[in-house]
Amino acid sequence: MAQRELNALTSKVIGREFEGRHNIFRDSLMAARQQRSATAVWTADPRLDLDEVGVSSAIASRLGVQDGSYLLTWRDPVLRSSGVRYLRVRVDDCIHGVSINPLATKSFDGDFDGDSVGLVALPQPEPGEPTEGGQFRAHREAMSRLSVEANLVDRGVLEEHATLCYGVDPLAIHTGSDVATAGVDLTRFVAQANDIDADLIDSQNARQRQAVLLQGRELVQKMSDAVRESMVGMSRRYGLRYSSLGGHLDSIRRTCIETGAKGSEQALADYSRYVGFDAATQTDHGRAVPERGVRRAAQGVNVALVVKKAVGIPGRISQRGVTALRDADLEAALELTYPCTQSQMQCKHDPASALQKYGVMQTTARDLWRGYLMDPGNGFRVATDEKGAPIAASRDQWVDQALALYQANNGLNIPDIDPQLIERVADALVSEDGYMVNAETLSEFVDENDPRQQPASSRARSGALDRLSYQPSFEALLAECNAGSKLFDGRQITFAPTAVRRNLQRAQQLADQDAFFEGVEDAPGPNDRKAAASNPGRRQGVTIVGRASWMPPAVERIGRRDVLTLDDPDYRPKGGSHRPHRATAGTVLLADVPSSLSTDCDGPDL
Repeated sequence: MAQRELNALTSKVIGREFEGRHNIFRDSLMAARQQRSATAVWTADPRLDLDEVGVSSAIASRLGVQDGSYLLTWRDPVLRSSGVRYLRVRVDDCIHGVSINPLATKSFDGDFDGDSVGLVALPQPEPGEPTEGGQFRAHREAMSRLSVEANLVDRGVLEEHATLCYGVDPLAIHTGSDVATAGVDLTRFVAQANDIDADLIDSQNARQRQAVLLQGRELVQKMSDAVRESMVGMSRRYGLRYSSLGGHLDSIRRTCIETGAKGSEQALADYSRYVGFDAATQTDHGRAVPERGVRRAAQGVNVALVVKKAVGIPGRISQRGVTALRDADLEAALELTYPCTQSQMQCKHDPASALQKYGVMQTTARDLWRGYLMDPGNGFRVATDEKGAPIAASRDQWVDQALALYQANNGLNIPDIDPQLIERVADALVSEDGYMVNAETLSEFVDENDPRQQPASSRARSGALDRLSYQPSFEALLAECNAGSKLFDGRQITFAPTAVRRNLQRAQQLADQDAFFEGVEDAPGPNDRKAAASNPGRRQGVTIVGRASWMPPAVERIGRRDVLTLDDPDYRPKGGSHRPHRATAGTVLLADVPSSLSTDCDGPDL
């Protein structure tokens, strides 16, 4: 009986921590709670600049920010890097949550029907003060990489410019027909924004990048002024009326249809029927259309909404792409898979389009990432050999069929996808023999010590943390452990705790030192490193070739902040005259650090 209870407890712990969507790797390592953070529902405020976020005084006081401070702002799900912005704060006592300029929501893929956003206040100087100093490093990086001026254009889309003879990336703010309705003409800023973005990519050092960012900041202010002026004029010219049914429908036609902002005469006629108005005779019948018509229309909308909820299918494609390409080209993987998820979420009003894209996501899009050769002229059917096995596409074949799939009406129907993204993904997934590898295979565990499991060589490779987070199972964890997989390998080191990351970097320094001094007679040996590492307060220098000294990197101890080591000045033995207000540790463990660097010390057990 005891064994059964133990087995049940073990199974429960395994299921909770290592399996399922919310596993320890995904929720505890790839995500972390942040200090000085908040969540709130946002509203639209056209008075704000495009790089501003309005917050209530209550939120501002809890986060410790003021006018001119900056906040990391995002809306889940974050499907690509542009889903996070570093916005300038404006404290506004007229709101209870958060506000943003309605044109700035393009990056977040959000609207104002109850969406909530996350906010984080990074350590930063007072507005106007210098930003130098190690404590403001995160703030400087956020300003350089996540501010609006650093992301003026949408790099995932390529459009033909009206006056330029080449394709450009559109602005990363809303510029559609509904915006044009207000008289907001932002096309004059597109060329300059693309030039600034190109200069940012080509900048060679921090000074050059800061100079370009200053130009971007000035452009953002010009666009903000243009938007605000046009929005004020729009409020005087347009608007919906509700004084009478006929007047209401007429205001919809004038504001939405005649301006080209949204909708059509057929859509307005359908709406009129639903509210009981005969547009032909201008008669208000006082009742809606027959129940059968309403039910049929509602059923179509319900079908589309059900398909919208199935965003897990394109989301899974995105996870596989990220797992395979995190080290090779993460940006291209996110930008190429983002339209798949977003297009399925936006087809909620079109049942036919919803079902069509649902089928493409389940089969064709997945086959594309498997690297199969497909025939665009035959419904993107996968080509097979004489045994019925799928044929791998060459690099050029894959590029052509991927572009066709994204642009075709019977495909993903995303005509403005940037072909360069497809080229970059193809370059990462192509094998040495010129054929595409299966991205799904790359996202699975492969024993590097077993030559039978080695896939075709390519730039793409997956890491243990991604595999355990997105394809979790206890058996997979055991396999990774038995194979000696590194949890924080490659770019996955960004998820490592600070102390672990520093120790890994220092361990790499020692490995580089061993390689550099290989064959040198007076090179520092393992005993020198161990002695220095175990006494970080008295680090030893070893003379090399009579003119250089080697100083081993100090190893950072990993443990809880409320646990003291024996050499800590605050340590007091148990039973002494002063009882410590924190616990004492006899042994401090290191994570992911070679055994030659351990700093074990003898002492009482906890």
